[in-house]
Amino acid sequence: MEINDSVSLYFQHLQVEKGVSRTTILNYRDDLKMFFECFPDIKGTDDLAIEQINAFIQKENEDLK
Repeated sequence: MEINDSVSLYFQHLQVEKGVSRTTILNYRDDLKMFFECFPDIKGTDDLAIEQINAFIQKENEDLK
């Protein structure tokens, strides 16, 4: 599945099923934008690897220090 489609479905799920606020969705969108800027070669969900997610989380944690 294309990343943009997956992200759209995720945001729809958050809003409809979980009832999260618009602010939360915007914050999540910003986080995902930063993630995909770090890994521009990711085009679909099959391109995602746990190592990329872990590297991103580690980088973000380091930036907070």
